[in-house]
Amino acid sequence: MNTFLSRLSNVGSFSVTMIMFMVVILSFLTANFMPVPDVRLEVKDVKRYVGGGYDYYDKSLHKAEIIKLKFDLEADMQHLFNWNTKQLFVYIMAEYDNDKNIDNKVIVWDRIITNPKRSHLRLKKHLNKYVFRDFDLSFEAISDAKLSLVVERIPRVGFFTGRKEFSTELLLPQI
Repeated sequence: MNTFLSRLSNVGSFSVTMIMFMVVILSFLTANFMPVPDVRLEVKDVKRYVGGGYDYYDKSLHKAEIIKLKFDLEADMQHLFNWNTKQLFVYIMAEYDNDKNIDNKVIVWDRIITNPKRSHLRLKKHLNKYVFRDFDLSFEAISDAKLSLVVERIPRVGFFTGRKEFSTELLLPQI
């Protein structure tokens, strides 16, 4: 009952429990809810095309309307890094409403930042990385959208936190 191994097991269990408790407390204390100041996201050019070429996985792409964006982005996120920050997932998301689907969201550009030295983004006349198209194959019923910069913080210990840092209006041209 009071053997050496049972006492050692009790001390080990208590130590592991206290370490986990301290890690959880520290993860809440270092949770990163700070905003990104001085974000500049400007849309330079918006073009609307019919037919986006060939895609092996999407046979309807050659009939769909596609939006090509050219934008400038400047944001410094170095202050978001601390001992608990593993990486930042930064993306630009287009949001719009149409008749069939309410609250459509399309990610048009993203980047994973793992090093604080590379956390200052300066993009000039950058194009969207992913295809911006609608499920209906047409943007006829949509005249305006919103372009948002979202930063998701991925910690070593704790919960993911993400927030929209900046939004700007996006006027879609007619064909």
